[in-house]
Amino acid sequence: MGYLSESDQQAVMLAGELQRSMQEWLRSRGVSNTCSVSPYVDSGGQPSVLIKMNSHVAHAMLASFNQNA
Repeated sequence: MGYLSESDQQAVMLAGELQRSMQEWLRSRGVSNTCSVSPYVDSGGQPSVLIKMNSHVAHAMLASFNQNA
């Protein structure tokens, strides 16, 4: 990844780590993985991610958030 800026590289690594963690979390709850994590660098130069998910994943996350509240 030598052609990417440091912020770009950090965003790519962050997105990959988050994608793997979300896949494990979803599998442990019996939800098929239908989400994706995309890296980007925000306007302030900070490594960031975008998460895209379907309604099944969103409902699983909401249920988990409500259990932990």
